[in-house]
Amino acid sequence: MNLLFEFQQPIRDSEYDTRSLEEAKESRGRFLISEMDLGPDDPARVIITINPARQDEFFNLLNNTLEEAEAMNATIDVHYNFAEVESFDFKAVVLSLTGLQLSTLQDQAGDIIQSIDEDLLREVDETTSSLPAQITPYGVEMVQAPQLWDSGITGKNVRVCVIDSGINAKHPDFDRKRLNGSKLIGPWKRDRCGHGTHVSGTIGATNNEHGVVGVAHESNIFSVKVFNRKCAGAYSSTIISAALHCLFHDAKIINMSLGGPAPSNLESSIYGTLYNDFGILIIAAAGNAGDASYSYPASYPSVMSVAAVDSNGIKAPFSQFNNAVDISAPGVDVQSVKTDSGGTSIATMSGTSMAAPHVSGVAALLYQAFPKAGAKRIRAAMEKTANDKGDAGRDDEYGWGIVQAQAAYDCLANNCV
Repeated sequence: MNLLFEFQQPIRDSEYDTRSLEEAKESRGRFLISEMDLGPDDPARVIITINPARQDEFFNLLNNTLEEAEAMNATIDVHYNFAEVESFDFKAVVLSLTGLQLSTLQDQAGDIIQSIDEDLLREVDETTSSLPAQITPYGVEMVQAPQLWDSGITGKNVRVCVIDSGINAKHPDFDRKRLNGSKLIGPWKRDRCGHGTHVSGTIGATNNEHGVVGVAHESNIFSVKVFNRKCAGAYSSTIISAALHCLFHDAKIINMSLGGPAPSNLESSIYGTLYNDFGILIIAAAGNAGDASYSYPASYPSVMSVAAVDSNGIKAPFSQFNNAVDISAPGVDVQSVKTDSGGTSIATMSGTSMAAPHVSGVAALLYQAFPKAGAKRIRAAMEKTANDKGDAGRDDEYGWGIVQAQAAYDCLANNCV
């Protein structure tokens, strides 16, 4: 079983329409582990799921293994112990160790271990430019957000959890009273690479004289930082941990502008529980490979997969297309908040990473208007009323079409789903 995961990178302006798909694929960061192809000294980072009834046995065994490794001047790193997380039935631990150490632990534990999954690495990129004064980005108009603003629907008091590279909380285009977050790998209030700030701006940049205005400009952004200062990569266990932070802080929506081509039964189960049991609407980027391959977590049934279109409503050439695509949103030359503190600074980026937060913003508007509707009804309303593109009905390139805030509002008001 080979698992290869990548982050859905924004496409640089200089690369858009010029680089080949092969060149694009070669430029993306990669991390590959073969389950049956680890040498004794090869490093591995894994998520080990434990039999809940025997977790005490496992941790006794693990403590002995750690002591033996220390005695031999070897190292086994414990990154997360999800078994300690209350109110979420996920008994797993994340370890970094060698192939030999993993094989020995697996042999000793036997059926105490339910599964071993590779911990998956993802990456990110950006491009920027500057413009003066506040603008309303074309994407905000395209998804019909201003039509709901006129009725006082602005996403107020709806918490959107953004799992990304953090947010520049000092930027004047954000209302600090509406920002919060959790420290996971570093301070959530800082964003050295800019990806998370850009995504958060599309969702909730304040309607003021600075920069841009977001789709749900009075929503509450809850930022969980999973990428380091260079946005060099984040493991899937870190992102799972971030999603649990979203749950425990009462987020209604999770935005994940990230993904990769390898599915994981473990991830599918976690996101399925968040959606089906806890009612959290999960929205993710469909992928930037420009082909029919699947990207995860977007392609899990419990997650909305968002494809990208340009300002003319035409599918972006980099946007992945397959039968898991749910819906489309603007993702080409999207203008949003730049990570520096200048009030007039605007970053222009392209990618399905930029499309996903448009859908998250629309969902926040609908949650404000219909607080008891729930994730499944809001998702169904957005799909049912999307601006149909491509083949009639749902198709692999656009899903149900481009998300439409006013139309989805009207649908919910009239109990159409």
